[in-house]
Amino acid sequence: MADEPEPQRLNDRGPQPERAKYKDDAEAWRWRLRRFWFRVSLFVLIGPPVVYFGANYQVFGRFTVKSSDFIPIVQKDGIPAVRAIMEYQRDNGPLPPTLDYLCPKYLSEEMIHTEPFKGIENSQFRLWVEGKYTITYDLDSAGGWRLDGPFGSVPIPLPPVTIGPATRSTPPAN
Repeated sequence: MADEPEPQRLNDRGPQPERAKYKDDAEAWRWRLRRFWFRVSLFVLIGPPVVYFGANYQVFGRFTVKSSDFIPIVQKDGIPAVRAIMEYQRDNGPLPPTLDYLCPKYLSEEMIHTEPFKGIENSQFRLWVEGKYTITYDLDSAGGWRLDGPFGSVPIPLPPVTIGPATRSTPPAN
């Protein structure tokens, strides 16, 4: 048994290239550098459009969006919130500092704290939709709805929000 040769170990990783010849070869180094910059340039040129248009396709079912695509979002989430803000302003005078002041008398807490995120900034009601779009309603002048996105700002074809007169009498001034 001592005379038997020892079996060779299997090389399960395959042949290992000699690393030294790659380090010393200037032509191979140049080609590796060119491949690297080619791949980086492909990523820089193709990546952003894929991310932008891919997200539009995932959300809206097509690669480009129109302002009319946001009408259902405005009708579901925007108009009730703006109506509640206007009723609060009619009953109390100034605009509410935050939407939390509208709970529970004018708007349900669930409506305020669910997506799309809502807020009041600089006398404007805002809805943040899909991370890159903002729907804005100017509360000072009944200017209507606007869609702000990465490529500009366009109006949303909806009429301004209106409310009726107060249903309770106002207290007399002292």
